[in-house]
Amino acid sequence: MGHHNRSGEKETVPNAVKDQNLAKALAGLKDGTYARIRQASKSTGTSRSALVRHLNGGLTCCEANQHCQQLSPDKEHALVQ
Repeated sequence: MGHHNRSGEKETVPNAVKDQNLAKALAGLKDGTYARIRQASKSTGTSRSALVRHLNGGLTCCEANQHCQQLSPDKEHALVQ
């Protein structure tokens, strides 16, 4: 979704928030909170294509590009702490 702020610049959503929204949407589809993908997408702000990709066994962008990172997720997490 292309939300814009008052100055007309496109707002970006941090990846952690996107991952949380995706998890909420997937959980809601699984437990019946959302009957349709479109409903889960609209309620959580997750793109429909991301939901469909994930439901079909696809990876998130972060997961798919993990091999390109210099640090493993564990090492990266340790540095942040």
